[in-house]
Amino acid sequence: MLVSAIVVLMGTQISGYVRYGLFPTNPIFVIASLSSSISLERILTRHSDRVNSVAFSPDGKTLASGGDDKTIKLWNVTTGREIQTLPGDYNSVNFVAFSPSGQILTSCGSYDGTIKIWRIR
Repeated sequence: MLVSAIVVLMGTQISGYVRYGLFPTNPIFVIASLSSSISLERILTRHSDRVNSVAFSPDGKTLASGGDDKTIKLWNVTTGREIQTLPGDYNSVNFVAFSPSGQILTSCGSYDGTIKIWRIR
C-alpha cells in the first residue's frame, strides 16, 4: 500500500515537473535514483483518457481516480481490480477526495462549476 502511494506521488511529481518545466523532466532519472527497496507494484489501465486525480480511502483499501474520460473509477488496492465506474458527467473529472470516514467521495469537474458528493457503500 505504501509503495502504491509512493508510485502515485512520484507520478504526480513527474507530471508536475514536466507540465511546469521544472527539474527533472526525465522520469528515467527519477526511477534510476530510487532506493532498491521500492518497486512498481501494479499499473491500473482502465481509463480511456488522461487521469487527473487519485485518492486513497482512509482505510487504504480503495483507490478513486478521475480523469478526462468523464468517469470516476473505484479500485481495489489489494487486487488492482476495478470495483465500479461512476459517471462524472463533467467535461472531465479534475479532483476526487474521500471523507475521513471513507463513506463519502467528492468529485469536481473542470468547467461546469459543480461538486458531486457520492455515498460509497
